[in-house]
Amino acid sequence: MPEEELLDVDLLEDDDPFEIDNQAAHLFTHDDLGIEGIYEVWESDSLFYPAIPPADWLKVDEYS
Repeated sequence: MPEEELLDVDLLEDDDPFEIDNQAAHLFTHDDLGIEGIYEVWESDSLFYPAIPPADWLKVDEYS
């Protein structure tokens, strides 16, 4: 089976890289996390690690 290429995170838009739809409900199960928090983490100096499929990447950051 050929290995698929990972999503190139550098191709995502800087100001609005997300499509938030049915995942928003899951997001709000975390006490102090919301859509604003997603953008705060996106704009920070995060690290990306290859993830377990079906995800391509795991973005790791400190959220305060």
